[in-house]
Amino acid sequence: MDLNQGGPPEVIRNLKKSLNKNKKIISVMPINRITFLQFSKFIFFKKSRLKLFKFLNNFDIIHCHSIWSVKIAMIARYCNSLGIKVIFSSHGYLDDWSMKHSIIKKKLFSFFILNKIIKRSKIFFSNIGEFNESSKKIEFGDAFVIPNGIDTATYNKKKNSNKKQKKIIFFGRIHEKKGIEILLYAISEIPKEYFKKFKIEITGPGDEKYINKIKLMISKFKIGDYVSMLPPKSREQKIDYLLSSDVFILPSYEEGDSILN
Repeated sequence: MDLNQGGPPEVIRNLKKSLNKNKKIISVMPINRITFLQFSKFIFFKKSRLKLFKFLNNFDIIHCHSIWSVKIAMIARYCNSLGIKVIFSSHGYLDDWSMKHSIIKKKLFSFFILNKIIKRSKIFFSNIGEFNESSKKIEFGDAFVIPNGIDTATYNKKKNSNKKQKKIIFFGRIHEKKGIEILLYAISEIPKEYFKKFKIEITGPGDEKYINKIKLMISKFKIGDYVSMLPPKSREQKIDYLLSSDVFILPSYEEGDSILN
């Protein structure tokens, strides 16, 4: 569960921690552990496929936290044939913004692979908006809406601050969908005098190429005196980092029930 993947790994960690509290009933298998060679063997060699079937039969439910993955689709299809219940979590992969990107690939994947699997599985969404948007494009077998949960015991209420300069943060995955470019455009239109009282930090993991693009925008707009980019925070650091801020901003084009990574 890589930090660079954003919120979904945090959702999985919270679920695992809560449901395994009294007895271990959940195991997590990162799909990237299945190499291309293993994947090919499952498809083309019966002996390897039977080993996979034996492993899958240890579980009553397979909960898939990715949509646009051939590996996930293959696992789900095998589970369907074995009578193992399959549940998908959307995590924002099916909202309008996401569906408009790599549209040809996603339409082909949906037509030849995803639609058949989804009809035989269950899927849940963290908010009603994404469910309504995606149900216009994909026919679900059984779908429902459940908001993401968080462990409130790890959070303390922020104390009032008398700092002369307030801190505004964007804290999340550095990605085109998050609307950071719009945020920077807006900041560049605000008089510099305003930022004597405020500073802005953009913090999180992401693709290096896109992070460099954001850095170049900060330089181009000449807002580097009060807008800075910081590296990702660890799970241990993120609570204190949130408490150190005065305003949290999330200018995303679309979100699920967002969970900070």
